[in-house]
This record gives sequence, structure tokens and C-alpha cells, in this order.
Amino acid sequence: MLANHLTVTLSGSYRKFPEQIARALQEFQDWGVKVLSPRSAEIISSVEGFVSLKGDLISRISALSPNYLDQAIRLVENDHLRAIIQSDFLYLALPGGYCGAATAFETGWALAHQVPVYSRIEEIQASKEPIVRAYVNPTVGIEQLVNTFDPQQAPRLDSVSARVLLYNLAERAAVDYTTATGNATIAVGTIIVDDSNKRYRKNQPRDILLVQTHKWGNRFSIVGGKVQKGEKLPTALLREVKEETALEGSIGKLLCAFDEVPQGGYYLPGMQRIFIDRVVKVRSRSVTLNEEAENYLWLPPLVALRELEIEPNARRTVEEYAQIPF
Repeated sequence: MLANHLTVTLSGSYRKFPEQIARALQEFQDWGVKVLSPRSAEIISSVEGFVSLKGDLISRISALSPNYLDQAIRLVENDHLRAIIQSDFLYLALPGGYCGAATAFETGWALAHQVPVYSRIEEIQASKEPIVRAYVNPTVGIEQLVNTFDPQQAPRLDSVSARVLLYNLAERAAVDYTTATGNATIAVGTIIVDDSNKRYRKNQPRDILLVQTHKWGNRFSIVGGKVQKGEKLPTALLREVKEETALEGSIGKLLCAFDEVPQGGYYLPGMQRIFIDRVVKVRSRSVTLNEEAENYLWLPPLVALRELEIEPNARRTVEEYAQIPF
């Protein structure tokens, strides 16, 4: 691809490193690359640690009434996120390896939208941010990146893993995931395992809890539900178990993360729902169901798969759990 057909968005701490970002922006422009965001690295105003730049949708953000400040900041941030989606790649300016929570979130945002991310190799090596070290592609400099970039060969993270990663980064950056991603939501599911050691022989599979619910057309499913705004995943898992079964538990192995199965029953075109399912271990079989379910069974996982009509999303998770050696 010719350089003058490439587009890029730059991320980094505009407040800490305006000169470095300005140099990177100018170098991309000198090579004929269109920089979608920022339009300039010149700081016009700042408020509460947030800086607005020349060319931002709202550049003099410090002049706004406090009543409109949050809305204005979201407007500027969302404009930057839209630019990332429209770019051929995201470039991180990370002097000394520094990567703040906002830059980490923008990196996850790019990965979730299949936009490859690059930074200088020495900055990646110096960074203590796990997402940078794991998923950002190294380059020796902007000249090399521009002259060798191939959109067909650019490394990318698979979409489901990237969106799960993005959710966790959103928590750190205090970003409303559902607002930033439009129609996307996160749901947690739990394979509730009877961890009463005296009940089972060595290497015998533990029974798991399945609930029969009108939500899934009276089919059986696992306990779970939508993550609430600002809620961390472990909290959501244990909350759902407590609300739906009155059981107390401890979180175990991560089983799977996947897009909603279209034939599941709740699926709506245009919506994007991601299931993140984990094991929750309990030491009691005394279940008190809430209004979300009508019946429950404790069964070995292979028996449940063979004998019960399980809705497709839950069946996928039970199948994943059944493969674990006991």
C-alpha cells in the first residue's frame, strides 16, 4: 500500500509527552500518511488532567460549564475512538515505555476492532503495561513502518479475546464499556461445581448445577447474567450465583469467552453480546432459586450433556468444562 493512502491514529499521553507526539505526527505527515487523530498536538486547554488539542471537536474545554464537562470530554474521547476504527493502524508514542490507563484502553479498543497496533521496539521493551508487551507490534521507527506496512499481513488479535481484554481495560480507565461500544454487552456465566470433597471418590467428576428457566424456553442453562455498569467480573460472577441460587462460592478456572450463539434464544441481529464463563466452587447443594428459574438439577457434566436439553450457549460451556481432567 502506498504511504499516501495510509491512515493512522496516534495514542499516548498528550499531557506528559506533547513534543514526542508532535514529532511523530509530523513524521507521519512528512511520509504522506493521513493522521486521523489528533489533528494537532498543540494543547489549547486542560481540566482535571484532561487536555484538549487544537482541532478537537471542543478545543477550549476548560471554558465550559461544569454541568457540560463530562459530556464534552466523552464527545472528544469518542471522536478519537472513531478515528482509531477508521485507521489502518494505531501508533503508540510511549517515551520511556509509559502507558497510562487511557492509552491501554485505546490499545484494547483498536485490537477489539481488528486494527493493528505499533510502537517503537525500545518503548515496548521498556513498558510495564502487559497489553503493550503482549499485543503491540514492534517497529524500529516510523519510516520502516510506513514503507513496510502490509494490511493483509498486519498481526491482529482474535475478536472475542480482544473484546474481553477491552472490558477489563475499560474498568481500569473508568470508561463505560457499553457506552463506548454501542450495542455490545458482557454477560458472565458460571459452572457451579459441588466441591464437597467427602461426597466424591478420587478422580470422580464433580456434579454441576443446571437450572431450568423460562428465559431459555424451559431449557436448562447455567447461572449467569449481564455485568452491571462499573462492576468487575469476579464481583458479577459471585453476585449472580448469590442472587439466583443463594449459594456462596469461590471463583475457579476461566472456561471460555465467546460471542453469543445465534440460535440461543436471546440473539438479536446488530447486538453484540459476549459470554465470559468461569467455574464457581460451592460446598452446599442447598439451592434457593429466585424468580429467574423454576427447577434445578445436580448432575455430572457428561450426564447433563447426554440427558438434558441445554440451551446452546450453556451447552458450549458445559462441553468445555467436561473436557477438564478430574
